[in-house]
Amino acid sequence: MGFMCNKCYSIYNEGNICSKCNSKLIEIDNLLTPIVSILNKKGYKTLSCCSGHNDNHPTNKTYIKFQKEYEPKIIPNGFKIRKDDYQNTIIYRYHPKPKCKDELEKSIFKSVIDLFNWSIVLWYI
Repeated sequence: MGFMCNKCYSIYNEGNICSKCNSKLIEIDNLLTPIVSILNKKGYKTLSCCSGHNDNHPTNKTYIKFQKEYEPKIIPNGFKIRKDDYQNTIIYRYHPKPKCKDELEKSIFKSVIDLFNWSIVLWYI
């Protein structure tokens, strides 16, 4: 897992407190930590995320959940968007049932790369 400051969105490999602003660090999916940091710095407040499970999880997907008032106007190619029961926005991409572990890992990494590229060009709000 990666760690991110809850206030300034700095990224850490370990720890509990941000050395820059003395705020609490939160644990985030390691593959998505840079993306979540970028999104939050741009004003898109996130609630949770998962890059996917490296097994045959029945609902294996990559997703990022945003606070309800922070809905992105565009989403990465191949991703879908929906609201949860609390009207928070979720962008997600399901991973097809793989024939082998390598296929699943490639699908997860492709989703993460697509999210990263999207987060870089997304406008600040």
